[in-house]
Amino acid sequence: MRRREFSPGRFYSLGAFLLIASLVFVHFDGSTHQFSNIRSVTGIVVYPIQSALQRQGSEVQSIFHTVSDSGELLEENQALRQTIAEYANEAARYERLNAENSRLRNLLGLAETRKDLRLKIVKIVRRSTSRYFRILSLELEPESGLEIGMPVLAAGGLVGQIRAVDGERPEVLLMTDPRSAVDVILETSQTRGVAVGSGDEESYVVHLQYPDKTEVARVGERVLTTGRDGRFPKGLTVGTVKSVRGAAGREIAIEPTVLLENIEYVHVVLGTTGLTEDGSGYVEAKK
Repeated sequence: MRRREFSPGRFYSLGAFLLIASLVFVHFDGSTHQFSNIRSVTGIVVYPIQSALQRQGSEVQSIFHTVSDSGELLEENQALRQTIAEYANEAARYERLNAENSRLRNLLGLAETRKDLRLKIVKIVRRSTSRYFRILSLELEPESGLEIGMPVLAAGGLVGQIRAVDGERPEVLLMTDPRSAVDVILETSQTRGVAVGSGDEESYVVHLQYPDKTEVARVGERVLTTGRDGRFPKGLTVGTVKSVRGAAGREIAIEPTVLLENIEYVHVVLGTTGLTEDGSGYVEAKK
C-alpha cells in the first residue's frame, strides 16, 4: 500500500485545530472548574506543536531582520565605495599637481643658474604620432616673440630649437632628430665635434661626428655646447658619453640628459641679458 505523505499544510492545520481546542478547554475549565484532566492532556499534546510554531516564527522574523540588515550593509558599502573613489581621484589630482609643480621648480632652478639668458616657460601641448617623436609642438602665447632658431631647454639641459612657427603652435626640432647639429665639447677629454641626432626609432641617441682629437673619449663624461655655432649658448648640457667604439674611439654615442619623452614644460631662450651666468656682473662687450 502506498504511504500517504504528510504535507506541511496538514501539519499546520492540525496545529491550529489543537491550539483552538486547547483555548476552548481552558476557558471551559476556568469557568466551571471541571475537566482539569482534559486541559492537562491537551496541554501535553499542544505544547510541542506550539513550540514548533514559535520556533518557525522566530526563524522567519530572523530572516526578515537579516534581509533588512543586508540591505543596509549594501547601501553602506556603496557609500564607502563612492567615498573611496572620490579620495582616490583627489589623491591622483594631488599627485599630478605635485609633479607639475616639481617640473616648474626645476625650470625655475635653471633660470637661477643661467642669469645670462632671457628665458620663457612654454608648455608642450602636442607630440608627433611617432612612438619616439622627433618634433614637439609647443603652446605659443600671442605676441610672445618666439622665432625660428631659438634654443629650447629643459631642467636637465638642451632639448632642441624652434624649427617653425605656425599660428600659435611653434614646432621644436629635437636634437636627436637627424636634421639637428650642435657644436659641442666633451668636458673631460676636451674633444670637440658636432652632435648630430641619430633619428633612431628605438632610443634617443646623438652621435659625435668630426671629432678633432684621436684621444679616446671617456664613457660618462658630460657633453656641453661650445657656443661657437652662433645658435646655442655656451655651457648647456647636451648629455653624457654613452659608448665609445670603432677605430681610435671615433664612434661616440651620446645619451641626452633630458628625458625627452617625459617633459611637459620647456624654456625658450629669447636672447641674452648682458649678465654673467651667475648674475654677479656684466659681460664685457667684444671689441
